[in-house]
Amino acid sequence: MPRFGLAVFGALPATIIFAISILTIGISVRQLVLISDLDYSGPILETQKGIAALRAIRVRSTQGFMLFLLPLWVIFPIFLGQCLVAFELAGKFDAAWLLANLAVGAVISIGIVASARRWGHLKLFQAINETLAGTEIGRAQKLLADVEAFAS
Repeated sequence: MPRFGLAVFGALPATIIFAISILTIGISVRQLVLISDLDYSGPILETQKGIAALRAIRVRSTQGFMLFLLPLWVIFPIFLGQCLVAFELAGKFDAAWLLANLAVGAVISIGIVASARRWGHLKLFQAINETLAGTEIGRAQKLLADVEAFAS
């Protein structure tokens, strides 16, 4: 591989990690904005809608990151190795090995999605969903549902 191509390939893992970091920060800022917009003294229905939106963003972003990053797991050790050993480390890996790792990660991601769809009614998958949403959001939703049931 020419020296320029090796440099570009060597920078790819760092670029992907940087892009993922920026995306994570953006999603976190969006969640903070939604939290700051919640008005617990306002109408219950509006508060419930805000919490539902926050929960949806948390669950979808966490699921998306987990499923998207699983095939890309191989990038993180390569990046760490480049930081600790040498910049040319990425060029030492065979493209077939990298593609095989991406394929295994993609198959596992598809398996997770298929399992969640098929067995989503089981308590295990419901507990995972609640963990992804955040326990505090779940508690707030339950509290608001109880208040709405009491008011009606």
